[in-house]
Amino acid sequence: MKVDLVWRRRGPTQLAVLWAVLAACATTLAVVHAASPLGPSDQPEAYFNGSSYIRLSRPISLKQLVGLSFRTCVGGELFSQRFEGYTLHVTALFEQVVVSWARPSQPHREVGLAKETLDNRWHWVGLRYNSDPPSLLLEVDKDTQIISNVTWNPELLSPGALEAGGAVLLVGNVFSGCILEGPQLEFHAASAQTRNVVFGHCPLTTDECIDRKDVLRIQPKDHCYNEPCMRHGTCISRHDRYECHCTARYTGNNCEVDAGDPCASAPCQHGARCVEEPRGSYSCACAPGYHGALCELEESLDPQCVARPCQHGASCSVPPGADTYVCACPPGYTGRNCETDVDECATTVNPCLNGGRCQDAVNNYTCDCTGTGYSGARCAVNVNECADARVCGHGVCYDTYGGFVCACLPGYQGARCQQPAACASGVPNMVVTGVLAKQVTCVCDVGYYGAAGLAPNCTALEAACEAGVCLNGATCSVSGDRLNCSCAAGYKGAYCEQAAGAGKALSDLKAAEHCAAQPCLHAKSCQDLVSTRKLQCSLVCRRAHDFHDLINTL
Repeated sequence: MKVDLVWRRRGPTQLAVLWAVLAACATTLAVVHAASPLGPSDQPEAYFNGSSYIRLSRPISLKQLVGLSFRTCVGGELFSQRFEGYTLHVTALFEQVVVSWARPSQPHREVGLAKETLDNRWHWVGLRYNSDPPSLLLEVDKDTQIISNVTWNPELLSPGALEAGGAVLLVGNVFSGCILEGPQLEFHAASAQTRNVVFGHCPLTTDECIDRKDVLRIQPKDHCYNEPCMRHGTCISRHDRYECHCTARYTGNNCEVDAGDPCASAPCQHGARCVEEPRGSYSCACAPGYHGALCELEESLDPQCVARPCQHGASCSVPPGADTYVCACPPGYTGRNCETDVDECATTVNPCLNGGRCQDAVNNYTCDCTGTGYSGARCAVNVNECADARVCGHGVCYDTYGGFVCACLPGYQGARCQQPAACASGVPNMVVTGVLAKQVTCVCDVGYYGAAGLAPNCTALEAACEAGVCLNGATCSVSGDRLNCSCAAGYKGAYCEQAAGAGKALSDLKAAEHCAAQPCLHAKSCQDLVSTRKLQCSLVCRRAHDFHDLINTL
């Protein structure tokens, strides 16, 4: 957009106001750019081999949620940012995740959160800024650790040059494993430079943490983790492999071959009826006088079996030379009389994954995945909660394995970005008056002087007098909750800004001066409310032409 500026002679005060407005606009636009989440990319997941990394062009801001998900057996640096001696590193180590940082001429500092993450499972790590009270938290899954507040490591609350435009932001440098993007760490192709990175679904298998020299503690093996039997059979995890016990309809190492209707071969004997079950197995409904899985056994005439001691359809027989009966239990039952249901959930390795709750069934089990963020027979399929556009309210949703995180737009807070953000903590006498254009509007309370918006600076009226609010040699005084200007001879107006008898009022200049000194971000106009000593801001300089008229009236 082309803007024609008409320059005329102006006094020093007018030019100072002009440059203040221009600077406020530049600051506003910079803040808007840094605070706006990019949103998920179309290549969110990647594999890093220890020599890989992604360099992102937009540095992170510690005043916004930043984080990612990772899966590894080895660990390494998850992300880092540096600029001229300022550094920040987040690293996954054995039994802890560490945040470390350094500044020029200051000692290296670090804070860790004890958590085992080198287990080939997906984990979330993030840095979350809270404004009330000001603090920076390290999040690892559902655990948190304060790493900075106003009394402990306060330098992280004012990172300074670390967030400069030329800062180098790397993801996955010296890291082996998989990373899923998150807030401020999105893998958009237009803003990502990559080295040896393979995008796509994580290729790690469940064996990755076994027999690795750089893994200090061996993790339990579960070769059935990825459901290799395709729900067409029962998976058995052995020491060095898995076995698939397929149902009658399926065959193959992974029960991947459909062999057709299992009842087509008439497996049931003695006139029994064959019934196919949902997962491909079958059962035989025996005719009277027969029993067994295939109804192949005729009821024994031995008195011990006539009493039918065997339960749940088990067959009864008296072996030759024996003086007692034996029950041949059907699958899923055990005990002398087949009276005990085998608990398939009572195994060394929980068959349900990702926190799913195992529920026993006859010769089977089911998994209750409620609240896990996963679905499927074994709770192995990640649920994309971000498919529901309402999940994050006034924010951007990032799906994680087993959950999601919300990156809130400016002016909102909370896990789902549904709560208006409070005014900055530590700034006295601020009140929230509403949320406009997705920004919190804060104004000074009665008895204080300053501006509204995202950069509040409320000062006592006495301090405002000392700052020279009254112009042209006027005397400033405070009476109750009012600030008064006693004008020198030849001047008038609330701030003594008008020359007595002059036809043109300078109130527009004064209002602009006040608003420029304490700009409201994302606003279109700034109004000075003299009677209440408040500055009402509603968007100062969004585009160049918004202050074109202001320049020409000075």
